[in-house]
Amino acid sequence: MSLMCIRLERARDPDGSVGHANDCYEFIAPLTREGRIDLDFWEEAAPYCTLRRCREDGSVRLGALSRTDRGEWAFSYRSGGDDNDYVYRFASHTFAPGEYLTITQNDETDHVYRVASITRPLVFGA
Repeated sequence: MSLMCIRLERARDPDGSVGHANDCYEFIAPLTREGRIDLDFWEEAAPYCTLRRCREDGSVRLGALSRTDRGEWAFSYRSGGDDNDYVYRFASHTFAPGEYLTITQNDETDHVYRVASITRPLVFGA
């Protein structure tokens, strides 16, 4: 298993909205060598899969990568799931710089994000 830090930055949406590097998600996830979510190690890695959500206005929310009872992948900010941002086709997506994915935010709007970087996460206290 390789835990990786993935940074997604807002891309230009089909409606013409301009992307913004400060509108981003940074999260930790287990990836296979092919760049897909490592489902075999998800349960073991889940406690380490943290999330930092940054917005253009400078606000930051902390959360975690999670799976719902229905098997959907989400960025969750508190238990209960009423504030989740859902990632379309998350488990089948290949995470590589330059790839795009759609996130349905908790207000039910879809936005396109681009994989900006994939790095090894920082480890403190090791």
